[in-house]
Amino acid sequence: MRRHGVLAFLVLFCVTSFAQLPTRAQLTAKPKFTEDVPHTFKDFTEAELREAIKIVPARSYAMFGYNTPEVRLQLPKVSNSVYTTIDFPDPVVLDDAGKPVAVEIERGGYNDARFSDEIRFRVPDNSDAIVQFAHATGTVKVKYPLSVTTQTFAPLKPGPKEFAVKINGPFVNLDQEKLQVPDVSSKLHPIRAYDASGHQLESASYSETGYDDAGAYVTKMAFYGNVAKLEVDSVAEWVELELPYDVKPGPMLPAGHEGEDPANYTP
Repeated sequence: MRRHGVLAFLVLFCVTSFAQLPTRAQLTAKPKFTEDVPHTFKDFTEAELREAIKIVPARSYAMFGYNTPEVRLQLPKVSNSVYTTIDFPDPVVLDDAGKPVAVEIERGGYNDARFSDEIRFRVPDNSDAIVQFAHATGTVKVKYPLSVTTQTFAPLKPGPKEFAVKINGPFVNLDQEKLQVPDVSSKLHPIRAYDASGHQLESASYSETGYDDAGAYVTKMAFYGNVAKLEVDSVAEWVELELPYDVKPGPMLPAGHEGEDPANYTP
């Protein structure tokens, strides 16, 4: 038993020792760049947001599962929406007689291009059949940033002390909690680093958390190149909504357009 314990410790030690930030030489030998995603933020009141969000019936246009019925959440077409967290509790799906229809729920996932998310209704254990129903009722739970601000830092302008920002070549320290950085994975990164020429630098896949010399609990990140400017998106105000819906199936999409977004149909 003791031998097994020692072996387990060695395995754990090897795993954790490999998970570390790259060295300065590895990060600066050849800068790596990533897509600088355009972003525009807008301030909302809760009333304005409720008016802007739509829940609509739709159909999947994917090659496989074409015409599968969907309930789609359409968010405002601004970058705030990228940082939204969304939950679709299971809906009630009924036929014309008001009886429950057995369905398998499939989550679509957030679409950056459409600013939308959806669930799909499939026939259980039958990927080819199309579910037939009269209407579906339920709620969508949304946590949405009413206001997003972008703060800018530089090696010689690290900003207020409480943010604990430190830029040292390819390395960056910052207090994400104090900066109120949204914890959402998307194409738009809430923490963005740029080199002196304005190119957005690719971040290392691994980061660390710990206390700095001043006692602040910081996230330690690294980028493939020397950081001349750091942008951090902060959310000071969130709103949590439970949005009800009662929708009928969306109209069927025409045959021959499998894999084609209906928004791109030509007359």
